[in-house]
Amino acid sequence: MEKLQPGQMALFYHRSELKLGLMTAVHDNVLELTDTSGQKHQFPHARICLNSSEIFNTDEPPAQLRLFQNQMQQQGDILLKIKDLMQDYQGRTFTQIMEQIKPGTDAQVFAAFHQLSCLNTVFSHKKGVFHLLTATEQQEAEAAQREKQVRAEYLSRVQEWLIHPDTALDAGTKHQLAQELRDLQQEDSHHDLAVLLKKHGSHQPERLIALRRSLGDLPQQADHVLDASGLPLLHSDYIWGQALQIDTDRPLAEVEAFSIDDVDTQDFDDAISFTPQGDSWLLGVHVSDVASVLPLGSPAFTDAIFRASSMYLPHTKINMLPRVYCEDKCSLKAAQPRPVLSLYCEIDSRQHIAAWHFKLESLKVRANLSYKDADALISTSPWNKLKLFADKLYSERDFASPKAKFSYHLKVEGSQIRVVRTDLHSPARLMMEELMILYNRLFACEASDNLLKLIYRNVDTGEATTPSGNGTSQARAQAYLSPEPKFHNGIGVKAYLHATSPIRRAVDLINQAQFAAWLRDEPAYYSSDDLDALIPKIEKRLRLQRETQRQSERYWLLKYLQANCMHTPINAIMLRSFARGCLFELIPWGFRIVVECDDLPRPDEEVKLVLTQIDPLKGSCRADLIS
Repeated sequence: MEKLQPGQMALFYHRSELKLGLMTAVHDNVLELTDTSGQKHQFPHARICLNSSEIFNTDEPPAQLRLFQNQMQQQGDILLKIKDLMQDYQGRTFTQIMEQIKPGTDAQVFAAFHQLSCLNTVFSHKKGVFHLLTATEQQEAEAAQREKQVRAEYLSRVQEWLIHPDTALDAGTKHQLAQELRDLQQEDSHHDLAVLLKKHGSHQPERLIALRRSLGDLPQQADHVLDASGLPLLHSDYIWGQALQIDTDRPLAEVEAFSIDDVDTQDFDDAISFTPQGDSWLLGVHVSDVASVLPLGSPAFTDAIFRASSMYLPHTKINMLPRVYCEDKCSLKAAQPRPVLSLYCEIDSRQHIAAWHFKLESLKVRANLSYKDADALISTSPWNKLKLFADKLYSERDFASPKAKFSYHLKVEGSQIRVVRTDLHSPARLMMEELMILYNRLFACEASDNLLKLIYRNVDTGEATTPSGNGTSQARAQAYLSPEPKFHNGIGVKAYLHATSPIRRAVDLINQAQFAAWLRDEPAYYSSDDLDALIPKIEKRLRLQRETQRQSERYWLLKYLQANCMHTPINAIMLRSFARGCLFELIPWGFRIVVECDDLPRPDEEVKLVLTQIDPLKGSCRADLIS
């Protein structure tokens, strides 16, 4: 590098951009420059990448810079010389390149450096060494440059909207921005957007929520748990606005089928049928074929997989699919033909499965029954025979474990919060559980026998432990997802998976899509590698949903206790202690809650809690103990 002095042209980087400037003053430690835009700079000598031999008049920097820049732009042949030289794809320093092409003027030298440094689709530059890109590398670089340009244009539109909120954003930009705002709520991502938001004072958590709401990505009614979760709560018309086609070109099943579910259920994704055949009978388990409604790889299908699962909360339900699909077009509503993936089992007179097969067809359900409706029928023929078969299935599962008689959950209706009790020993509920397990295990058996790549539900009974009430630890089976089947000791079968709730669970939808493709003798949409990459994303989303559900349930439980149980003794069992309190199980319902208390009971000790302070928003609860 020539000795730096006023009047020299210089190339330097400013905010990652290579700029041309004219040095107007040189001091011992810093120099002063003016760039082509008229902006003045001061920085150390080491910032200069290249300086000219020729000295220019510093009285009018803009005029001198324009003249020199025009001279640089006229050196088109210099690029051809460099490319010819570097056709051997050997790396060279800038000095080596100049020694071989022998430029005659400063303008040629500057043009060469500028093109080598800025033509990222032609040359690579690392640690002072330049390489000519191969044809494939140039294509990849051009694609990356286009992507970068698209990103820059997107951020420009976002910035304009942040400055002028009345500016209309196109649907694609709104959808992308809403998704990236959700990502920013969950983790450190989209650094360029985060910098832009910080610049405009919009990076605080409450501001991210406000931006999402203004984009229509959150309900207008605030919910502090759901709003802060970063989960998608609404379905974008940009993804779901186009009507999806229902497959009607299927044979209609000639069976009498019924769905059996909770009384308030609208998303019926399974049904059963029972057809006498002399001494034997034909069992049908029918599952809504959602995969035939959502085209594989379509934005709608991708969005459903991204959401991972429906969420059932005390005050609302967040559906995996829009209501028009989960409660109508894909729901097995009575008297409406719907595409299904059916399992048929021939049951002999000894209640053994003589044969079975899966079939793609249409189904028209006769009636949507509640568990209470079905319980009233289950002692009558032919329902009693079906119940006996389900009981036999349960008894054959060596690993089946007993369950509690009732479960309890909170339900918010308007301003009222009530505790709902579910009878887990309802004969119809137990029967349906066994028939769904049968569907899942035969589905997994067929898939594993034919080496299909599905998402299996395996169980690891290795080193995982969980603390018991008495302070000891016991082995705990840990379920995990995998494209490779393994023995499932919870069910007692060589392979197991979930496939009966494609309306509500992404894993079931994926399994259905893969299996249906095999039935149609078509290639699977997902490879094993695809599933390996997808499973961690689904598991991550499910963890976030579980944590959000836990926070929501705690909030509404505290609201319920605050309204109904203050200063009233509640029977509870202490499970374990934490730094900020103890975990108690409230005996009346089985709800678990962390309570701050001055006394520390023994694990498994039954006490009476007297709630004295509750703050649902902070999630805090204090109580006195009566032993």
